[in-house]
Amino acid sequence: MVNEVMPAGRAVLWHGAEPGPGVTRARIDRVDDQPVLLWKMRRDAEEIACRVRLVPYGIEVDMLNDGAVVLTRVFAADDEALTWARERHGRRESEGWRPLPIVQTPDTPVRPA
Repeated sequence: MVNEVMPAGRAVLWHGAEPGPGVTRARIDRVDDQPVLLWKMRRDAEEIACRVRLVPYGIEVDMLNDGAVVLTRVFAADDEALTWARERHGRRESEGWRPLPIVQTPDTPVRPA
């Protein structure tokens, strides 16, 4: 695992295998991927959510608490990111969090079922 600091100063954690010998990691200057909401949950008056988006250096998964990003993880591959998000969802459900319906809006794309 490698800690990286993004240009905006936001720290993120990199998960997954680093490229092996002879593999070049290309950097794309601009990716305009909109975050996709994977799930939302509520317990008492608190709401948490998980969203994912493609970025030039991998797949970012954000955990939100009452709409504010509290954790960002970066993964090399989408299957790693989605597995991590599913595990997080399952753990929260076992802690008493209940799933909330997700309403798609232009600002909140949702992952197709």
